[in-house]
Amino acid sequence: MYELWEFLWKNAKKIVIFGGIILLCLFIGFMFGGRENVSSNGVSINDVRTELSNAQDAKSDIADTASDIADTSTGIAETVGNLANSIDTATGASKHFDAIIDECTGIIEQIRKQPAE
Repeated sequence: MYELWEFLWKNAKKIVIFGGIILLCLFIGFMFGGRENVSSNGVSINDVRTELSNAQDAKSDIADTASDIADTSTGIAETVGNLANSIDTATGASKHFDAIIDECTGIIEQIRKQPAE
C-alpha cells in the first residue's frame, strides 16, 4: 500500500495531466458526437429539420398563391374595365337604335299621312 501511495505521489503531476486529457476528450466527444439523436420533448433533430423544410415549402407555396391571387385580381380588374367599356358601347348602340326607331316611326307616320292614290 505504501508503494502505491509513493507511486501516486511521485507521478501526481502526470496523473493529473493524463486525467485532464481523458476528461477533455470525453467532454469533446460528448459535445460533438452522438448529436444525431438528441431530442427535445421527444422530437429528434431530423424531425425538426423535416418540419422546418416542410414549413419552408409551405411558405413558398403561400407566396406562390399570393402571387396567383394578385395576378387574378389584376385580371378581374381588367375584365371589369372591359365590361364597363362594353356597357358604354351597348348604351351608345341602344341610343343609336332608339334614334333609328324614332326615325322609322317618323317615316311610317309620314307614309300614313299621305293620301291614298
